[in-house]
Formats: sequence, C-alpha cells, structure tokens
Amino acid sequence: MKNRAWIIPHSHYDAEVFLVEEATLAIGYANLVGALHLLATQPTFKYTLDQSCFVEPFLRAYPEMKPALLNFIQQGRLEIVGGMHSMPDENIPCGESFIRNVQHGKSFFQRELGVNVRSGWPIDTFGHPPQIPQLMRQCGFEHASFQRLMPKDHPSEFIWQGLDGTQLLCHWMSCSYASFWSAPANLYEFTRFANDRIDKLTARAISQDIMAPAGADLTAVEPHLVEMVKAYNQSQGEVELIVANVSDYYQALNEGLQSGVQLPVFSGDLNPIFQGCYSARIGIKQWNRRVE
Repeated sequence: MKNRAWIIPHSHYDAEVFLVEEATLAIGYANLVGALHLLATQPTFKYTLDQSCFVEPFLRAYPEMKPALLNFIQQGRLEIVGGMHSMPDENIPCGESFIRNVQHGKSFFQRELGVNVRSGWPIDTFGHPPQIPQLMRQCGFEHASFQRLMPKDHPSEFIWQGLDGTQLLCHWMSCSYASFWSAPANLYEFTRFANDRIDKLTARAISQDIMAPAGADLTAVEPHLVEMVKAYNQSQGEVELIVANVSDYYQALNEGLQSGVQLPVFSGDLNPIFQGCYSARIGIKQWNRRVE
C-alpha cells in the first residue's frame, strides 16, 4: 500500500490578533465566501471550518449563505471541527472556562448547522495541561490535532494519556498547520513542493497516512489545488494525494490502527515553548483567578 497524504484545506481564523475585530471578520468572510464558491464549482474540493466566534457573525452578515453551508455539510464536503467558541489558551483559564467555551461552540453548531462536532482542533493553542485528554473526551471529542507543543523528535501520531488515565488520539502537525499551503500552480513546481512536504511529514509519521493541512492565518483558498492534486497523482504512483476533511484522515488512521499500527503513549504537560511567559507565567494565572 502506498503512502497517502490527506490535504486539508482550511483557514486559521486568528481573532483580533493582527487587526481589530471588524477588519479580521471582513477577511474571514471573504475567505469563506471563496471556499463556498469552490465547493459549488469543484465537486472534489473539501473545506474545514472552526470556531463559532467566526461562524456566528458570518451567518448574521450572510444569512443567504446558510443553505449552502448546510448543503455542503450534509454532503460531507464542508466539515466543522474545533467545536469551541474560540481557540483558547488552555493553561491560563480554569477548567470551567474550557468547558463553557465548548458548551457555547458545540451548542451553536448543533443548533444552527445540525453538527455534533467530534474533531478537536486546537491547532494554534499554547499550553496543553495534562488533563486535556479527560476534558476533551468528556466534552465529546474523539481526537485532537494541533501544531504546537511537541518535542521536535516526537512522532506525529500518538496517544495522549491524561492524569486520570483517559486516552485521546492525537495528531501533531510537525510541519505546522500550513504544511501544504501556498502550493504552486504548475505541475513541475507543485511536484517539487509536494515531494518536499511529503518527505518532511513522512519522517515524523508512524502510519502510511499523513495529514497535510493547507491553510494559514486568515488565508484564502487556492483554486488550483484540486487540479494540481489530480495532475500530481497521474504523474507518479508512489504517493496518493487526497483533498480531504479531518475526519477522512482519522478514519484512515483508525483503519491502520485496527490492522496493527502501534502508536506511542505520551503522558504529561505539553508546553515546551514559551516557558516562563504567556501560558506558563504564574502571575497571569493568578490575575485570571482574581477576575474569575
């Protein structure tokens, strides 16, 4: 069986990080409208969407787009992941804050779009405390994908075991959540681009199925991606590229686990970067408790 790279088009919505809310939303709206257009015109295109803090105002601004969202969700081509109102820092807020964030997000997606979100997607979160597996599993998540916080020599697929023994299937995005973003639009350059990314991702993978996210902060969709994937697959037979959703990747990974693929079990706190500031600064945690 040849290796498969599951390319996941998405756009990370960085709320109010670079710009004020109105400007950030305007960029996000344009990106999602573009994604809906590709979903309507390219039958094999798929798209991943997260965070109700973006989807809620989008539906208020573009109520006429809701039927299209529902249609593509029902087709399995637009997938809602994350299931939270916003992508949180997981180390500074308390456990109740985490759960309320999930409650709001999952309730919104269930009520408005009929989706029970199962895929955790804290892709740009800092500070994963060791009880996150229990929190996520009890909030209804089956797995989690993220970019930050793993040792650089760690495999990309693993089981994260919480303090109480709860286990969560995880994927670490070893080449970032933008590993397949900014793909060239001609086959020669795309082939060099794809082979380089596949080599780097495969070096950290245990399974023959690798996740290759295609999106960055507030980035627009790439309309040539589907055509380039098709041309690449026709040009060689060693690796199959598949434009996919997150659940497609995890279904393939779980099938591999059932056939005997063994994953390492990791226990503990995932916070090897920015130690001493941001997520790990005790003063900020104390101030947060006073506010609560």
